[in-house]
Amino acid sequence: MMCFVLLAATTVALGQSEIVLNVEDVSKAGVPLKIAGRVSAKNKPSAAGYESEIEMINVSDKSILLLVVRTDIRCGLPMNFKDPVEIDYFFDANMLQPGASAKYPARTELGGPIHKEDSLAQIEPSASAEVAFAQFSDGSSWGDVAAAEQMLKNRQMAFKELELLSENYRKRGEEEFLKELLKHTLFYPIVALQDTYRAKGDLSRVLADLDNMIEIARAHSTH
Repeated sequence: MMCFVLLAATTVALGQSEIVLNVEDVSKAGVPLKIAGRVSAKNKPSAAGYESEIEMINVSDKSILLLVVRTDIRCGLPMNFKDPVEIDYFFDANMLQPGASAKYPARTELGGPIHKEDSLAQIEPSASAEVAFAQFSDGSSWGDVAAAEQMLKNRQMAFKELELLSENYRKRGEEEFLKELLKHTLFYPIVALQDTYRAKGDLSRVLADLDNMIEIARAHSTH
C-alpha cells in the first residue's frame, strides 16, 4: 500500500488568506504509481475552499488502463475532503505509459469565508492519499479491486450504451441518433461525444469518434 502526505509550510490559521501544501511522497516498494502535487487552501471574503493538482507517475513497466487514488485533505475548513481520483483509459488509445504522468486538477468552493467558530478545532493542515487500485493493459492489476468496482460497472454500461448508439444510427438515421446522443448521461465517453457535437456541430466527427471508442474498447476487452 502507498500513501502520500501533503505537508503545509505553515500551521493553520483562519486569519490567513491562503496556505499551500506540498507533496511528500512516502511510497512503499512495489507500488505502480508515484505521486506529486500541491494543494492550496483559501479563506477569502469572496469564497473559501481549496484547489489541488495531483500528478501520478507510472513507475511500473506496464501501461496503466485504470487507476483509483483515495485522498483525504484537511485544511481547517469545516469539513474534510475525500474525493477520489479515478481515471479510466478504456475508451482512449493513450493509456498511462511507463514513465508517463497524468495530472488531475480539482477545485472545491464553500461559497463564503470561514469564521473561527465554524472551523475544525485547531487542526494542522495536512492531506493524505492512497493508491487503491491500478489495472494494467495486459489485464493484470494491483491493489484492492473493490475500490474500482463502480468504475468497472460504469465502464461496461458505457460500452453497451456506445454500441446501442452506433446501432441506433445504422437503423434509425441521423435525427433519432442525435435525440439519443444528447440525452442526459453521466457516462464520460458519451459526454465527450456530446461536447464534440455541441462545439462543432459536425456529425461525421462524432460518428468517427464513436466508432473509434468502440474499436479501442473492444481491443482492451481482449485482455
